[in-house]
Amino acid sequence: MITNKKFSRILFIFIVLYFISDFFFTDAILYLVGGLFGVLSKAVGLKSFYLVWTVTLVGFIVLSFKLKNRFAWFTTLVIIGVLLYLIDAFLYELLPDVTSKTFRYLHMSLSIFLKSIALALIMARSYKAG
Repeated sequence: MITNKKFSRILFIFIVLYFISDFFFTDAILYLVGGLFGVLSKAVGLKSFYLVWTVTLVGFIVLSFKLKNRFAWFTTLVIIGVLLYLIDAFLYELLPDVTSKTFRYLHMSLSIFLKSIALALIMARSYKAG
């Protein structure tokens, strides 16, 4: 079990990592992952890539709870961290206009915060001590 102090440190680390990713490589990971799932959903014959992306994310989250090997667990967390860019895609659908500076910064801060919270909670829940 992860204590509050460790959780706060982990959350801070994830916020910094997502900030660096979103600030310096604006939406690059979102485009790469979204394009991958767009191609996969087209190959499978589905109209919405959100379904493929969400099912894959949920599958890796469940897998992270089952793994006992630390390296495999950490690798799964990295994959989950990348798949959490689904939150960016949903925020683009919800926010009215991200071309204005105000909404762009609102989108960036909300996505960084939500992805960091989600990944820190997943890590805290799936962490196996010992």
